[in-house]
Amino acid sequence: MNQIKFYYKMGWLYSTSLFYLNGLVFILILLSPSLYAQKRDSIQKPIKYHISVIEGVSKSRINQAFKNTITLNRLITRALDENDNRLSLFLQILIPSIGIGISHEEGHRSVLTELNIGSISQPFSFDKGLLYVKGVSDETLINLRRNNLPDYVHLHTAGLESDYMSILELENFITFELDDLNHLKYDYFTRKISHLFYFLTTITPFLFSDFEEEQNELERDIVGHDILGAIRHLHRPTENFYRYTFFDDLTNDEKKYARKTVLYSLLNLINPMLFGKKHFTLSTNSTINFSLGYSLAPFGGHFDQNFWIKKEKLNLFLYTRQFHNKEDWFFGTGFRILNYPINQSLSFDVGFHYWNQPNDMLFQSSENFSGIGGELDFSYKLFSVNKNRNDIYLVSGIRWKGKGFLPGYSSLKEKAQINTGFKFSW
Repeated sequence: MNQIKFYYKMGWLYSTSLFYLNGLVFILILLSPSLYAQKRDSIQKPIKYHISVIEGVSKSRINQAFKNTITLNRLITRALDENDNRLSLFLQILIPSIGIGISHEEGHRSVLTELNIGSISQPFSFDKGLLYVKGVSDETLINLRRNNLPDYVHLHTAGLESDYMSILELENFITFELDDLNHLKYDYFTRKISHLFYFLTTITPFLFSDFEEEQNELERDIVGHDILGAIRHLHRPTENFYRYTFFDDLTNDEKKYARKTVLYSLLNLINPMLFGKKHFTLSTNSTINFSLGYSLAPFGGHFDQNFWIKKEKLNLFLYTRQFHNKEDWFFGTGFRILNYPINQSLSFDVGFHYWNQPNDMLFQSSENFSGIGGELDFSYKLFSVNKNRNDIYLVSGIRWKGKGFLPGYSSLKEKAQINTGFKFSW
């Protein structure tokens, strides 16, 4: 009976898994009249959809998983939006919950893939109500924790990292008007609430009951509760190993740290887009928007100040970032230029990132190092159909990062990769 109770509560844990928070999404949209009341955006041009096919040599990356999931959600929502009925509306609200489960678990699994550790992503389990990654032995995880603590903690935090970066991706589409808002709003609100709600579950021990881990270790989730597990292993990396961490398993110092983490996460609510404000007008051809954000890092967490500036054809995303561990603060910054046209057939995306982080990505250290990274992607139109309204583009580019943690990247080491995919306009 205790195990059945646990399965029910763990299914509820991951925010929208799979139904409970959809009602909150719908209520929040209703409370944002300027967002919900608008039946169609003013976007008249065809909308571009990007599918990532190859990301380096790995089968899956954090970045690849959430971007492809968002693309699929956008396409399905657009098709459903053509049918103005209650079933269509229900499916538009429900489908993003499924997409989040996929991209969240793929975030975890991509870290294992990067480390050449085999695993199985299971974002659906209707008999148990669990979303998890399985197929990894205790011995493998113990060795990873003993020999590579930053990657082991990253294994915990990568799911929320995927959620956080997918929210930023949707905010790019919203504020730069790269898609109809009606095709984005359900996915956006669901992911936003989901990310915040997971943090809140950290300090709600009444949601869980004690239970024994599955007898077959290959059937166990790799980390259990992402945040509680990360906090315990950061504070006590050499203590006895077990996967599933509950709030009562934490020391008083760890509980205090968990509560601070939840408070930090509330900064994600400081965002005009949550209340239907896509951007603020500066002039006839210029707009701006901003937000604050917080999520986890393999050595602690990071605070973000995000800015979106649009001027004619320029879509510029800027951010400043403060990383933290238990001992100190570290600075980061960067930018991205999205979908900048060179001519009618060629456009590019470019980004640059700088970070300062604790040496060896340790939780208790004030010594630091610096790193940089960047990406460059070109989109070239191959051909057009339907009188130039529907175009097919080849997308190819390169990404490189130095040693360190950069949200959206599975690896904490220096990494270079070539990416290939395609876009099509509809």
